[in-house]
Amino acid sequence: MTIPDMTRGRVAKLLGCGIERLRFYEKTGLIETPHRAANGYRIYHPGQIDTLRLIVNLSNLGFPLASIREILTLTIGNKDKCRQVESIAEAHRRVVRSKIADLEAVDSVLTAKIEACRKTRSGPCPIMTDFSHINQPAADG
Repeated sequence: MTIPDMTRGRVAKLLGCGIERLRFYEKTGLIETPHRAANGYRIYHPGQIDTLRLIVNLSNLGFPLASIREILTLTIGNKDKCRQVESIAEAHRRVVRSKIADLEAVDSVLTAKIEACRKTRSGPCPIMTDFSHINQPAADG
């Protein structure tokens, strides 16, 4: 099915994003500013809509703008270019996995602190006590 030309509002609705997000992609040069129709509305052609779909999907996966920009410069269908895109995606996956590991460590600390809090019936709250002393420099002595 061929996508017709669309206004910015219809494109935003189609892609599940806000109009400001589309404007941002234009301002940052990820996509050319669409032409204006006689009524003053910005009109996106199907090629721009396809590019925006790619940009939005990559952005939703957390790719940084620099990586999205680099991917957009690569032509689709060329095996060598596919390897470059694969390399960009692999680098992003490493970042994602590192963030997951960091969040799992945070979860582990919070789980232990919450459990300690549940076991405390009186006295100071372990969460308040422990977190007020984290990263305090050791006293010289």
